[in-house]
Amino acid sequence: MLADNLTGQGFTAQVTHAGKYPRADVAHRSVPQLSETVYAAPADGGTWWFWWPWADRIAPVSEAETATFKIACVLTLTR
Repeated sequence: MLADNLTGQGFTAQVTHAGKYPRADVAHRSVPQLSETVYAAPADGGTWWFWWPWADRIAPVSEAETATFKIACVLTLTR
């Protein structure tokens, strides 16, 4: 769902299940240098979250729209 949401917002999102946890390689379609890898993994207590690669939480997996908004804000040029 996250990848579909991001694709609808002007990003590419390639989901990979290799490794311990699934991840999405996300890039701005117009400015591919604006890219990041987002992971899905459990937090303490077992609830699954989307995570930045520097281990900051983005949003719970159940809140894909919130995660989409936050990722889009980080990967969008501002003037």
